[in-house]
Amino acid sequence: MAKAIQSWRMRRQKCYGQPGRQTPIRLPRALLRTSPCPECDGSCAVKSTKPAYDALAYRRELEKHSEPPAPPMPKPTPELKIPTEFWAFRVQIRAGNGGDDPGQILEGRFGVVNDLVYVEDDQGKPVDMQCLRPGENAAAVAQRILREKWRNRSPNAPAGFYDGPINRPTTTFH
Repeated sequence: MAKAIQSWRMRRQKCYGQPGRQTPIRLPRALLRTSPCPECDGSCAVKSTKPAYDALAYRRELEKHSEPPAPPMPKPTPELKIPTEFWAFRVQIRAGNGGDDPGQILEGRFGVVNDLVYVEDDQGKPVDMQCLRPGENAAAVAQRILREKWRNRSPNAPAGFYDGPINRPTTTFH
């Protein structure tokens, strides 16, 4: 090692042209990491041809740590099961007058799967579904859903506005 330092000093002084001048010695890192020469018994120290570390591997390691971790994959939502058995029900929308007006009802059907009530109208079109709370009756929930659907069919009109016949005069004046 001492020979390597001495030869480095000589090269440096030769480059600057002032052999007697005192200059601060800064040894290169590669010189500090030396290995014995394969041609001698190990008494001399030469630069190793193998680098002290793999630059590409170090760069990949730095890039790996500098990247944010990938977000966790979301859990798939379970598929909703459709009921296989439906029960028919009726909801009274308008009461009759006791005479010639019988009133009005809506018919529908409902099914229950895993505490979910599925409601369909009389043509089999889905109306809505709602989760059952503890102690609730599935038929009562289905009736409430169908009644609310009928009430909300036209938000600008009052309930029952379009239900009766249209009274038009039989004669027209021009």
